[in-house]
Amino acid sequence: MKIFIDQISDIVKDVFEELGYDRESGKVTVSNRPDLCQYQCNGALPNAKKHGKAPRVIAEEVVAKLQENKIFSKLEIAGPGFINITINDEFLIDYINKMNKDEKFGTSPATEIKKIVVDYGGANVAKPLHIGHLRSAIIGESIKRIAKYLGHDVIGDVHLGDWGLQMGMVISEVERRNPELPYFDASFEGEYPAEAPFTIDELEDIYPYASKLAKSDEAVMEAAKKATVELQQGRRGYVALWKHILNVSVADLKKNYGALDVSFELWNGESDAQKLIPDMVKELKENGYAHESEGALVVDVSKEDDKAPIPPLLLLKSDGASLYGTTDLATVVERVRDLKANEIIYLADKRQGLHYEQFFRAARKSGIAGEDVVLDFIGFGTMNGKDGKPFKTREGGVMRLADLISMIKEAGKEKLKDNKNITEEEVEEISSKVGLAALKYGDLSNQASKDYIFDIDRFASFEGNTGPYILYTIVRIKSILNKAAMDISNVDIAVPTTEAERNLMLQAIKFNEMVENSFRDRAPHKVCEYIYELSNNFNKFYNDTRIISEEDEAKKQREAEQEAMIQAAVQRRLDKAERVKQAQARAKLEEENAAKENENISSESIVQQTTDESTSDVQSVDTLQHSETEAVRAEGKAPAIDTTVQDDSEEIEVELLDIEDKPVEQKQPVKSTVSPISQYVGLDEEIEVDIDDLDEIPLTPTERYQVTHLGARKITRKGKARPKLNTNTSLNDISIFDSAR
Repeated sequence: MKIFIDQISDIVKDVFEELGYDRESGKVTVSNRPDLCQYQCNGALPNAKKHGKAPRVIAEEVVAKLQENKIFSKLEIAGPGFINITINDEFLIDYINKMNKDEKFGTSPATEIKKIVVDYGGANVAKPLHIGHLRSAIIGESIKRIAKYLGHDVIGDVHLGDWGLQMGMVISEVERRNPELPYFDASFEGEYPAEAPFTIDELEDIYPYASKLAKSDEAVMEAAKKATVELQQGRRGYVALWKHILNVSVADLKKNYGALDVSFELWNGESDAQKLIPDMVKELKENGYAHESEGALVVDVSKEDDKAPIPPLLLLKSDGASLYGTTDLATVVERVRDLKANEIIYLADKRQGLHYEQFFRAARKSGIAGEDVVLDFIGFGTMNGKDGKPFKTREGGVMRLADLISMIKEAGKEKLKDNKNITEEEVEEISSKVGLAALKYGDLSNQASKDYIFDIDRFASFEGNTGPYILYTIVRIKSILNKAAMDISNVDIAVPTTEAERNLMLQAIKFNEMVENSFRDRAPHKVCEYIYELSNNFNKFYNDTRIISEEDEAKKQREAEQEAMIQAAVQRRLDKAERVKQAQARAKLEEENAAKENENISSESIVQQTTDESTSDVQSVDTLQHSETEAVRAEGKAPAIDTTVQDDSEEIEVELLDIEDKPVEQKQPVKSTVSPISQYVGLDEEIEVDIDDLDEIPLTPTERYQVTHLGARKITRKGKARPKLNTNTSLNDISIFDSAR
């Protein structure tokens, strides 16, 4: 299903092209002045110089042609030549109904289905998950799901750090603690125990202890290196113990990832690539891509146009040991050759960018990844505390992910503790959902590359741009649907009757555009932006609109009668004979009433004269005065007041039931035609704009054009510039998270 705004753009582009102007300049964007219009086109301005016309003249030509298309309800020219566009409700509703009946709400499947591998785990075995793994897991899972929604064949790979010196450290430390175990007896030929000789808690204590000890004790380090070599050479007992380490760790990792609702299709690790390294290294040497340098084997990856030197990729150290780059390059071989991947997306700390650039270039240069294979690195920023430094425990250590999840759940419980309407069991369930929403949404709502402040109190709030606020809105919607007790799967959505309803629809139709853009830009935060705006629009609609009818049946009946009679009051085309008959009957009734003995009449007829056929049939009745009206209303009855409306040619009878329900003349608000940039008044102010900030600074179309097309860095605007929305924190003290990379 074609994106809504693209449909409008195509119509406007056609007109620009028909009139001899640049077609692409007819692109339509969402209005930055929603109080004036829904959409805008600024294409007249870039065409002015080329065609020697004032932009406003060009805009007038375009608008004149667009007026012929019935999808536009209003077209206005503002400022020097901005075209303000408002769409007919009928066109909007037609699109909404098509979306509603589409399985994926108007999202078209990808034109080219790709095999995509997303590498977003990076966890190390024998080590607990910490908050350094949080962003990778959450962002990667989101990108994977968006890609699947678009129809791509996607595989999520945890890519465990399960090889190398860390394994040797664990094995040698287990031997020091339990030398009698059969894994360390080279002559043992029996079956090794099925159960691991340690628990996950014991294992997570072993590695940090061994690592610390090895740094201060040379003998311990040598033992670890020796165990590593023997493991890689296939020593039987060490391989069996390594499998125990792997199984115990993976079971715990699955539990913790599961708590985040994160899952992987592949649980491969660095060990799976080891078998590919010898042949890969051999081919690289034979084809001249790898050469020796100071005893090591390297691949040169620098380019002549590099602004800064890029060091070569180190394949093998002088002792023949492989490194992370070697393993990662071999993994590309596996993913391209065996998995037939068209795209490989990597998630890791942005400070590892050089590493990924090195082995990406090596893969391209050597042909391991052809030009048709996309290698994409998404570097994410750090999650910081309120002090601007990486979020840590109170003791200053790296916080375990399990502890962070527990902490955010407790914050959810704190929010619910005063609610007496839910049980203790419900508190536990709800706090778990609220906590998870707070944690994941708090991370995802921030642009991946930016550092951000993790504020538990703010993230767990039910107000503002938070996960709990989104959950609250969803619960509200589900409550309405449950109360309505009707099947809405195949209903036709009606034309909007209020501005709040219309704005909700205008936000809803952006869904397919949002999905496509968020995947294209690898930007899950755009999903959060959309959901938040949609929630705001819905809650505004909810507050302004009576969605479910009144449950009081008597009241519903009175309201139905009132509505019916109000509709009858504005019906002009009554049969003329019937109108005359009614007038005669009324005149007779008035004569009878006049004959009664001095009877006080509490209500009077209102006669309004109109001489202009174009005016409304029902005029303002602000002068209506009835002494008995309030008393009758208090009894739940609606007084029927005979009212006569006259014009030059006809007389009709109108029944007005209630002062509050009367149609009243209202002054229409005068809509300004001020240019979108005229909101800036006062002194000139110069602001500096980087192209990377386009999503964060509200720019006028002219300013955005200057930045994107003219390469402007500094913009002069009228008045006080709006503040730059920037969550980035300049850090002076950043510690690199302990990771496999």
